[in-house]
Amino acid sequence: MNTRFHKHPNVIRWALIGGALALAWANRFVQDDAFISFRYARHFAEGHGLVYNIGERVEGYTNFLWTVCMAPAFILGMDVVPWSYLLSLLAFAVTLSVTASLAHAFWNDARAGLIAIVLLATNYSFSSYATGGLETQFGIAWLMLSIWLLHANRLVLAALCSACAVMTRMDAVLIVFPFWYAAASFGEIRQGSFKRPLRTLLAASVGALPVVLWLICRHGYYGAWLPNTFLIKGQGPTPLRGLCYMGLFYAVYGFWLLLPLLSKTALQRLDLKRHLPVLSAIVLWHLYLISVGGDFMEFRMMMPTLPLVVLLIAGLATVTATGGQTARQKIACVTLPAVVCVSLFLNVMKFSYPGIENFTRLGFCSEWEKMAADLNGILGEPRKSVTIGITAAGAIPFRTQMPTLDLLGLNSREVALTGRRVQAHPRFGNLPGHVRIATYETVMASGVHLLVNHPWVVTQDSEVLAWEAKEILSYWFLGKWVAPEKVTVRKIHFPADAPTPPIIAWPLSDGRYWLMAYLHPHPAVDAAIRRTGATVIRPANE
Repeated sequence: MNTRFHKHPNVIRWALIGGALALAWANRFVQDDAFISFRYARHFAEGHGLVYNIGERVEGYTNFLWTVCMAPAFILGMDVVPWSYLLSLLAFAVTLSVTASLAHAFWNDARAGLIAIVLLATNYSFSSYATGGLETQFGIAWLMLSIWLLHANRLVLAALCSACAVMTRMDAVLIVFPFWYAAASFGEIRQGSFKRPLRTLLAASVGALPVVLWLICRHGYYGAWLPNTFLIKGQGPTPLRGLCYMGLFYAVYGFWLLLPLLSKTALQRLDLKRHLPVLSAIVLWHLYLISVGGDFMEFRMMMPTLPLVVLLIAGLATVTATGGQTARQKIACVTLPAVVCVSLFLNVMKFSYPGIENFTRLGFCSEWEKMAADLNGILGEPRKSVTIGITAAGAIPFRTQMPTLDLLGLNSREVALTGRRVQAHPRFGNLPGHVRIATYETVMASGVHLLVNHPWVVTQDSEVLAWEAKEILSYWFLGKWVAPEKVTVRKIHFPADAPTPPIIAWPLSDGRYWLMAYLHPHPAVDAAIRRTGATVIRPANE
């Protein structure tokens, strides 16, 4: 080994991890969907159970363990957002350290571990999802810990970590399964003496037990084996969307620049026991992503296997670049820094991609939090008896604590089963999770008082304030320059013979107005209209 790189490998490793944490903190954000989990966690901490609306047992989250781990913030009286940052950044550090250890062990070269840290730390998506408020990094840490412990032949601990990964996200089983299969088939992933498969199976049963008990308890509580979100996210997008989502990630991050690493010498270093489970997990996850249509969040679903991809890249790079004499080796020494530069460039430019919400848009919920604070002041404490219907079911319902009908159905079984199908692209289908929207009948039957639709805020001089109520409902959020069928996912379709409700323009603290349809009368809303002087846009026939 080259002593220049291996004299102080641990010092260099932790220095790189420290820099990675600093970059992740600079990229920190919280997304609207995270507040759905926070709302479940708050109700759980308050003794109401894991529910979105108190008294309604619907499983609208897919990250059980993460949601439960958010509950201590409410018990301790903390703001849940920094609490989520803390847990995620700790998980991020664990992921980097464990991935480096695996790369070092798999390729017998400390440089592979350092390269792995650099590639992960500088990847803009991976760095950004070191926070975000969802379980992304938390789940990855459990996955990488279970793989590392399997490699170290710590089977019981590996099984418990695998259980935590699966209870964080059920689809994690696609990643851990190849490693457990390899452990049972080969004896152990680590090169060495053969162990009986029975020992591996007994250890795996230790991890399977809490998962089975959780599934049984969940079915007893919610009355379903799969989350309600499966009804929404399991349909709509096409495999073509998933393929484009996956291909776009590898294209924009410049992974095609690494093709010179696939030399005959490097490929000969691949070991069946060590690397076949890695390749199998990557392939299984990518096939799964294609089948479900990817995701609408900026490359979030590419993150779980990125440490495994980087583990292979780091090893192939060290093998190919050793010696540095051939043309291929010299190219390999250039391509790795090139990929890092591409990632840093994306970190600066923050591009947007078709059909995907970038981090700037995902972090827009901070604006909705400010609007929620204004609404709290407008309606006061009685707001907790006022029901809203909204597509953005995270920050606003969480901050206002108002009963909420999730118009997209992730937290409503009625909408998930009977909601109107949103018009889909002929080739790409719908955005994942944006497949159905509540019908007018469901909204009215649910007793919604204020229909928010997609939150729409206008300025004092906006022409919208001069429109009739029916026009506002027809062209919700995007305005008359967009055909109504283009915005069906943002609004409820009112039947032609349905009465047109009045539109309330609530005054916000920054001088703008927040539009809502007033469907069912409520004394707290009437009192707030009189107190704030809110503009009420009534139907033309009144």
